[in-house]
Amino acid sequence: MQTSNNEGKKVLLRVSNLKQYFPLKKKGLYVKANDGITLDIYEGETFGLVGESGCGKSTLGRTLLQLYRQTDGRTMYYGRTLDDLAPAYVKKTLQTLEKRREKWHELKKHLANVQKEYGILTGIVNGFATAFGFTIAIVILAGLREKMEYNEVPESFKGMPMVLLTAGLMAIAFCGFSGLI
Repeated sequence: MQTSNNEGKKVLLRVSNLKQYFPLKKKGLYVKANDGITLDIYEGETFGLVGESGCGKSTLGRTLLQLYRQTDGRTMYYGRTLDDLAPAYVKKTLQTLEKRREKWHELKKHLANVQKEYGILTGIVNGFATAFGFTIAIVILAGLREKMEYNEVPESFKGMPMVLLTAGLMAIAFCGFSGLI
């Protein structure tokens, strides 16, 4: 890492004469979003960038994050250029490329299977079947409540315990219907 002569701190980011131009549709014309920016950011320092709307603050940030490829200039991260850092990243990416490609194909096949399995018709049928099942459950619970008023039921089973018991039995019964649709 490089150090500054006047502060003795390490330079984390050094930008020299950074230029970021965007071509227009007319040949040879460019929008100069950033032109000739030079700055150093030191270890332990907070850097604030202030300016008018449209002056290139966001473009500078995107360029420093390598979201845009800078038109000209030199950017050093921890005393190294991107060209110094890139070969290790490229080598690692190339080594795992086949594995990543296989994983992508697996995910693509899985997505295709899911899309085949659940179409719009399946969704509509499942929606109506669910609504019908809830209707049956409500009717059964209403009928059970009516019968409980006329029959002798132990006090401990009245109210919520009976509802939970009935709901559990109905859930078991509906599990048998799951393979019919």
